[in-house]
Amino acid sequence: MAMVDTGEDAPWKRRFRAWRVNGSGIAVNNPARGLAMSNRSGLTQAYAWDTETGELRQLTNRPTGLAVAYLDPAGEWVYFLDDDHGNELGHISRIPWQGGDVEDLTPEAPPYAIGGMRISRNG
Repeated sequence: MAMVDTGEDAPWKRRFRAWRVNGSGIAVNNPARGLAMSNRSGLTQAYAWDTETGELRQLTNRPTGLAVAYLDPAGEWVYFLDDDHGNELGHISRIPWQGGDVEDLTPEAPPYAIGGMRISRNG
């Protein structure tokens, strides 16, 4: 029976640690802009995806990662639930696809859970 390589640089360990894209989408009204969810930074975060160049640019830097985000049809904004350290209670927020500050869309509301989100084709 062959021995399993358990060294730090074993091929199976490198593959297990490889970053991946967990999901992606393209803006319906602006196909040059996309959104990808990737663990490239170590935790899953939202990335702006320039579909013409293939560039991925990290948008979020959540301490516990971010499972889901949504790109608006124009490709201008990325929406997500900004929760408290992964407890799934928070506020719907958005960040510009170009990068910038996160904007809380319901700052006066107490934290809440969502079961998903949809954005109409015309915003």
